Amino acid sequence: MLKHALFLFSFISLSLLSNAQTAVQLPLLCNWNDTSIKANLSYSQKYNDVWGFEWKGVQYAAIGSTEGVHIIDIQQCKQVAFKRGTDYGNYIIHRDYKTFKNYLYAVCDEGYSALQIFDYSYLPDSIHMVYESSPAELMRTHNIFIDTATEKLYCGIFTNASGVYGLGIFDLKNPTLPNFLKTYTNPFALGSNYAVHDMYVRNDTGYLSESFYGYSIVDFKNNIPIELGTLNQYPQKGYNHSSWINKNNIGVMADETHGSPLKVIDVRDVSQPKVLSTFIPRSDSTCIPHNPYVIDDLVFISYYFDGFQLYSIKDPNQAKQIAYYPTCSASPFKGFAGAWGCYPFFKNGKILVSDMQNGLFVLDAKAFTKELYTQVLSVKIAPNPFQQSFQIISNQSLLNVQINIFTTTGSCIYSTVIRKEELNNSFVVTLPNSLPSEYYFIEVKQGNTLFSEKIIKQ
Repeated sequence: MLKHALFLFSFISLSLLSNAQTAVQLPLLCNWNDTSIKANLSYSQKYNDVWGFEWKGVQYAAIGSTEGVHIIDIQQCKQVAFKRGTDYGNYIIHRDYKTFKNYLYAVCDEGYSALQIFDYSYLPDSIHMVYESSPAELMRTHNIFIDTATEKLYCGIFTNASGVYGLGIFDLKNPTLPNFLKTYTNPFALGSNYAVHDMYVRNDTGYLSESFYGYSIVDFKNNIPIELGTLNQYPQKGYNHSSWINKNNIGVMADETHGSPLKVIDVRDVSQPKVLSTFIPRSDSTCIPHNPYVIDDLVFISYYFDGFQLYSIKDPNQAKQIAYYPTCSASPFKGFAGAWGCYPFFKNGKILVSDMQNGLFVLDAKAFTKELYTQVLSVKIAPNPFQQSFQIISNQSLLNVQINIFTTTGSCIYSTVIRKEELNNSFVVTLPNSLPSEYYFIEVKQGNTLFSEKIIKQ
């Protein structure tokens, strides 16, 4: 039925999670639901996907509905902006959202739709539409992913005036004027049942969920894509819907098929991806997953009838349920209702969940987790914002300090360990000049101490 982007700071204690004996219901911070929104005719569904972003210290949710996109201040649990979709009404099922720089990218997979780009730098007052694609450029797409490291937009089940393709790719060097690059359709996966339903992309390498065909890993760096590996025969295979990969190249793959479990996958060897284990919250033919995200050893899943689910894969051969929240009020059946999407990338542990019927839920994962690092490392980053280089300055030795820099989608773009004493306890980090002007996250770790901060490349 349903054809159908980050880095969570290391405040979560994976060692403590592994010792949890029973799953805990997360505290609810907010439930936003506009009762005036009309449901669609197919599934009595008002809402679809959700994404999150932070601006000027305020955290926002962007949740889709049959009408368009609603911007919610999650602290106030209040709508602060709304923009109608290019197409809207009681036939809309799928919308998807991602952010890049200070822009929100919005798409839809029904009707005469478009790619809409909104500048959210005017918040808390408003958001402004700065781009709307023509049918020749993009009319419909099912899911989008932005590879921030390479500034490219990937569009699954991509439709424009010329036809329907497995995937469409755009250059976002000008973030308000996408430049079409190419389409991609797996030559061995022809037909609508083998489209690229969703994708996770890291540095031009795409991990593609190709519906009933299975799973493919493709290098998109050059003009002609190169297939690196496939996984089209695996236990309890169904409709390969989506996946997410952590920085250690262990991930989770979801088959959107009733009764089919989630798969823990190993893609360290891209030529031979493999399933390590499977897991499911209840053994029932009505249990069906939707969208998983993986951060370190944690898996965050919107699970339709089973609401929001949080698992630990510290042991990838035996996933453990550690928390949940029941967003869905419907009794399970072999259909679709409940939790559609989730967003787990806020640094303070707040989780966004969109429920098809019941709106936006904001959950508090911090109340469940504990701090991994018991002390704060005293460090200063200067300058910040920076052009290409900056200094890490401390009042103590930087010997054996580990430095990691991540994109907002969790890709590690820089990693080093300081192996010698530095003059004046200062270390210079120089990043490639070609690196996009964007927000990044830096981790500076020494023993059990941690410094983490958002940095900005100009």
